[in-house]
Amino acid sequence: MRTAQEMLDYCIENDLGHHVKDTQIVYVSYFDVIAKYLKPNENVLLAFSGSISEATFIALSAFAFLSNYAFALTDQRILIGRKAVFFGGEFFFEIPLSNLVGINMHVKNVTAFVLFDTITEKFKVNMWDIDIANRVIHECNEIMGTYATPTAPEHARNPLDDIRQLKELLDMGAITQEEFDTKKEKLLDLYKQSI
Repeated sequence: MRTAQEMLDYCIENDLGHHVKDTQIVYVSYFDVIAKYLKPNENVLLAFSGSISEATFIALSAFAFLSNYAFALTDQRILIGRKAVFFGGEFFFEIPLSNLVGINMHVKNVTAFVLFDTITEKFKVNMWDIDIANRVIHECNEIMGTYATPTAPEHARNPLDDIRQLKELLDMGAITQEEFDTKKEKLLDLYKQSI
């Protein structure tokens, strides 16, 4: 996918957003922001919409009162976009896919949130529906397994500590054995490179 319309159509066809079908003209402008910042060799693999309820990145905080956003996972990055239709301006934020550490779900009452944890940022996306959140998490994990290669900033923790944390998540049932094995292998490769 490369165009805003393709991303919107994907989102609608796969039911990956709340009220997207009813407000297509608004959401196509959100996905247009993402399309504008795509690199020539980059392809969108997953497109969805949701509202950000918590975020650690400062760039978003000033714009967060406008709650609904377009999201895209490409073969290189996580992209977040929104156009302020009534106020003008736009918001765009990117996170390298290699910085993605994990994706989990949090359910509060009947609302499902997808929690994105990266090396430098954390954010929680309200998906409203548990089934939609599960599908987004599944697709994100598939993309991570195929395209993400961990990178370590200078201040990164010891990869062996991360493996211990992953084991705790596995024991709690928060991740599958396959997810554990994939992430463990990447962390061990990272550890070997650091010694």
